[in-house]
Amino acid sequence: MCEPTTILAVANVAMGVGSAIVKKKGQDQAHAANKAAALESLKNQTRDLSVRQQQEQAAAMGQVQDVRVQSAEAQGLASASAAEAGVTGMSVALLLDDIQRDELGAVEEIEANAEMTFEQLQRMKEGAVSEAKGRINSVPKGSWLETGLEIGGHLLDYASSTMGRQPGGSARGKARAGRGTPSVSIGEPIAPARLPNMRVPTPPSPRIHIRRGGF
Repeated sequence: MCEPTTILAVANVAMGVGSAIVKKKGQDQAHAANKAAALESLKNQTRDLSVRQQQEQAAAMGQVQDVRVQSAEAQGLASASAAEAGVTGMSVALLLDDIQRDELGAVEEIEANAEMTFEQLQRMKEGAVSEAKGRINSVPKGSWLETGLEIGGHLLDYASSTMGRQPGGSARGKARAGRGTPSVSIGEPIAPARLPNMRVPTPPSPRIHIRRGGF
C-alpha cells in the first residue's frame, strides 16, 4: 500500500505535467487566433489598396481622355477660325503644334501622378504585410522543448523526493556510504590477506587459563 507522501508526490507530478501540456495548448490556440486575425486584417487592407489602385488608374485614364478631347476640339476650332479668317500657312501650323504640345504635357503629368500614386499604394501593401508578420510573431506558439523541460523538472523533483524517503537515505548518500571504510567488529580476528601460490599460516586460537581455587 502506498504511503500518503508517495501518493501526494505522484499527484503533484500529474498536476505539473498536465499543467505544462495545457499551457502549451493554450499558447498554440492563442497563436492560431492571433494569426487568423492578422491574416484577415491583411486581406482586407490589401483588397482596399488594390481597389484604390484600380480607381486611380481609371481616373488617370479618364483625365487623359478628357485632355485629348479638349485638344482635338481646340485644334478644330483653331483650324475653323483660321479658315474663316483666310489665314493659312505656317501661322496655322504653329498654332496647331502649340495645342498638341499642351496636350502631350498634360497627358505626361497625369500619367506621372498616377504612377506615383500607384507606387505609394504598393508600398502601403508591403507595409501591411510586414505589420501582419510582426503581429503574428508577437504571439508565438508553445514550445515542445520548454514543455519537455518543464515536465522533466517535475519528474526530477519526484525522483529526488522518492529517493530521499527510501531507507538509507538518498542515492547520493548511499554512494557515499559505499565508498567509506568497512566496519570491523571488535574482538573478531582479522584474516590476513591471501596472496597467490602462498600458504598463509592460520593465527593460533587464544588460550584461556583457569586458576583452580578461585581468583
